Amino acid sequence: MKKTALIVAATVVIAAVLGLHQTPVAAGSTRHLDYPMYFAVLLGVCKRLCAAVLAALGFPPESIWTYATFVFTLTRDAIAQAAAALS
Repeated sequence: MKKTALIVAATVVIAAVLGLHQTPVAAGSTRHLDYPMYFAVLLGVCKRLCAAVLAALGFPPESIWTYATFVFTLTRDAIAQAAAALS
């Protein structure tokens, strides 16, 4: 596994654990965005699955979709945070 894949997988696993255990940081962010609390658990499960795929595959062409999913998720989160700050 390449270093980049390991760093990304570790970062995503940390975010997934925070979401699944509904820590105060994750719960506060979810409430701030007016998302239902089950949404954080759903995202946590999906992030763990993506991290498992990334850890298993490393960086072959098949895992590029995992990276794309992370980019889409982070972009969506940034837009949601910006929209919540404006309202």
